Amino acid sequence: MRIASTLRATALLFALPLWLGSAPAPAPVDPSALVGTWTVDLRPTPDAPAYTQPFRVTAVHDDGTFDALFYGAPVQVARYNADWDVLHVAFVTRDNSTRYLHAARLVDGQLHGTTHAVERGFLSVWTAEQ
Repeated sequence: MRIASTLRATALLFALPLWLGSAPAPAPVDPSALVGTWTVDLRPTPDAPAYTQPFRVTAVHDDGTFDALFYGAPVQVARYNADWDVLHVAFVTRDNSTRYLHAARLVDGQLHGTTHAVERGFLSVWTAEQ
């Protein structure tokens, strides 16, 4: 009897991760929350004065792409993923010296992002609010 109880407890213990892992997927988020003008704070360090630039998202499309302007120029290869509990975005900009690879997550109405300047060799952290 004690062996049977131990076996049941062991079976439950091993089944628990499977049961927890089968939780329903998070509800997708609405990508239209991205549309509008965002004020991006690009300060180089947390204690530096704010340095802002507008990020204007003009449209999101059903194929996972969006149209936007950053630093006054159209962004390239802009993509979003709305399949998770927060909206994820990525896009590319460029100037005469480098490509800038941007990625962000929309959390509680604020974008939290990074920018990787490929040829210049730096990674910056930024936030944005509408």
